[in-house]
Amino acid sequence: IGVGLATHDVVTLSTIARLFQKRRGLMTGVVKVGTASGQIVLPPVAAFLIAFYDWRLALIILGAAGIGLLVLAALLMKSPVPGVMGGPQTEAEGFHFAEVRRNRTFWMICAIQFCFFTTLTTIPFHIVIHGMDLGMTPASAAFMLSVLGATSMAGRLTVGGLVDRIGGRRSLIVCFVPVIASLLAFISISTPTVLFAGIALYGFGHGGFFTVTSPNVAQYFGLKAHGAIFGFVLFVGTVGGAIGPIMAGRIFDLGNSYIPAFIALAVLAALGLVLTLRLPEINRN
Repeated sequence: IGVGLATHDVVTLSTIARLFQKRRGLMTGVVKVGTASGQIVLPPVAAFLIAFYDWRLALIILGAAGIGLLVLAALLMKSPVPGVMGGPQTEAEGFHFAEVRRNRTFWMICAIQFCFFTTLTTIPFHIVIHGMDLGMTPASAAFMLSVLGATSMAGRLTVGGLVDRIGGRRSLIVCFVPVIASLLAFISISTPTVLFAGIALYGFGHGGFFTVTSPNVAQYFGLKAHGAIFGFVLFVGTVGGAIGPIMAGRIFDLGNSYIPAFIALAVLAALGLVLTLRLPEINRN
């Protein structure tokens, strides 16, 4: 499953980056809304199939449907042509991966990805348990994930449009601010209903982060090696994404509280914001 999931953002969003030049950010946001929609719709579908059949047959049905839909979608797609969509076949502009590896900005973007991706996997994994600790019923706590998904979709579309207008660097700042604010709020929130407001604020930045990286890579390094560069940036981010939930769980086991984990994530996100502010401005024209 992990190997399969590893391909979806790199292949899909790198293709979108090549197909759309003027509205690359917005189109990336639209595609990522599709991801969020699947995350909202498929769990109840899976639950229905498990209840009606059993989990083995449910997995077979979902897997077969996934294969069919993915193959059909791939066959309907056009191969991306470097440059303007529909234009003549020309070599894409930008840097080779070997050149980028010696670029300071590239490693800053990798570090920024690590700083925010750690939070993106940790909060959805643990926020339900935190809500139950505050007195929520399991059903109410789980509903926070639906709130997160809804505001995440808004963040993906909004930030996608912002990337086209104000650039990737400033759009990253727009994502960091609500995420840091919500992490600080989680430290002090003790009322379950207020936690919903915090998770809604967090969800906006959460969704924006999933949109901003691919067009940001295109803006800084071009399209010549976009897939390789984007893939490596995501790889660095997923290292943090793998560590974060385990470390947060260990912190909770030791102290029976998520507060130190929220503080650590807020500090890490603040570091990512500082690095973002130090990224060079680029001329998007």
